[in-house]
Amino acid sequence: RTVKFGDLCEYITSGSRGWADYYSESGSLFIRAQNLNKDRLDLEDTAFVSLPERAEGKRTRTRKGDILVTITGANVTKSGFVDRDLGEAYVSQHVALCRVRDPRVTEFLYLYIISPSGGRRDLEKAAYGAGKPGLNLTNLRELSVPLCSLPEQQEIVRLLDAQFEVIEQNEREIEAALKRSEALRQSILKKA
Repeated sequence: RTVKFGDLCEYITSGSRGWADYYSESGSLFIRAQNLNKDRLDLEDTAFVSLPERAEGKRTRTRKGDILVTITGANVTKSGFVDRDLGEAYVSQHVALCRVRDPRVTEFLYLYIISPSGGRRDLEKAAYGAGKPGLNLTNLRELSVPLCSLPEQQEIVRLLDAQFEVIEQNEREIEAALKRSEALRQSILKKA
């Protein structure tokens, strides 16, 4: 059956404007669009915010199982999901936070959203604006998702995770080979 993504979520929202006033050297994690540009949550380049007690932004606090989607800028549609407890973490105005009702389907939905022949294709079609492309929250809510049974979803996730692990291993091997190649190049240049 096909369902609307919004019907599978408790809510879909985005970060508040004006976070710049709360940037700090430490504090709560602040998830920005660049943390999703590899279609996974990458916290290597982290920012922090220190919110006052009465901050409106608390509605965008993440929790395990949330799906995050970039909704503005060059990386529009790039996504990730919160697969672990991040402690206190918030999303920027350029990131949509999608709180899925049933956490058992989160990873399947995330994989569908990043699929070039599925959610990614449909979201890219919905994106508007040439200079700074964007999606609105209605675009996300209205995204059609083909939903199979939970056991089928779990099997799809299992198969894809196995393939992603092979890809990651290949990437590690290629990176190591490139480093060895550069070291050999430098050695040859030094000897020359």
